[in-house]
Amino acid sequence: MNYKSLYKLLILLSALFAVGCDKVSYPAHDQKIVVEGWIEDGAEPIVIVTSTIPITYEYQDISDLSDYVLHWAKVTVSGPDGDIILTGRKSSEYFPPYIYTTTKMKGKAGESYRLRVDYGDEHVEAITSIPQPAQLAGLRAEKMSEGSDKYRIIAYVEDDPSTKNHYRFFVKIHGKDSTYKPSFMGLFDDGLLTQPINEISVCRGMQAPIDTFEPYYDEGDSVDVKFVTMDEEMFAYWSDYEDISMFARNPFFHCTSPIRTNINGGLGYWAGYGASIYRIKIPSDQREGNE
Repeated sequence: MNYKSLYKLLILLSALFAVGCDKVSYPAHDQKIVVEGWIEDGAEPIVIVTSTIPITYEYQDISDLSDYVLHWAKVTVSGPDGDIILTGRKSSEYFPPYIYTTTKMKGKAGESYRLRVDYGDEHVEAITSIPQPAQLAGLRAEKMSEGSDKYRIIAYVEDDPSTKNHYRFFVKIHGKDSTYKPSFMGLFDDGLLTQPINEISVCRGMQAPIDTFEPYYDEGDSVDVKFVTMDEEMFAYWSDYEDISMFARNPFFHCTSPIRTNINGGLGYWAGYGASIYRIKIPSDQREGNE
């Protein structure tokens, strides 16, 4: 997930709640730990730990958000390899540019992983499982229209009808994105898959400003497409996140419900992903294969 986008959404929602009000009395800010963490099949865990931001009428510059990064937390992941304490380090690939990770653990499909974060007197924890990865039947790129210089990516998705499955696309454009971003409208479950092979659009990751965002690709883009499976709790989290992303700026829709979380004692998410990665060069009507 793009954490910078989540922060901006939280600030935007705060501003929307204040519109049209002569005076709003805010309750005292009860600071909570916010976790953004995930572990994928065959990859090391990544965890970002911050705290909630107080709602005020005062302008908050995006650079000030670094003050809410928790640099000295104790982050522990427990799995089949035992209890591993993650190491905090700077990373320019993420925002905020500070993560907790380790080279001593890699995720395994079918296993469960418990996360615990300790910071001062505060403690939060969560548990997740990594589903079996799913494979795409193929990828292709096509022009949006004759004479257009914009392209879209189409994924061919098969589904196991004997199980309930939840899916999401993440994308990374080489030379443009430092990390994978959640594909716009890229969340779905197998209720959408009614054919033996189904065509699903894989849009670019959401970027700010939202008003000028285009979900398409440019000629020459080299795109890594990550196709992940997830459990029902994570599907609920991403569903809420997409609702806020799409409707927060619309005055006719009110997003007042909190984003659902699987973090006990805090906010955010701890996700287990079964991941398959593919690369496609635009234009192309052929899948170039796994990364």
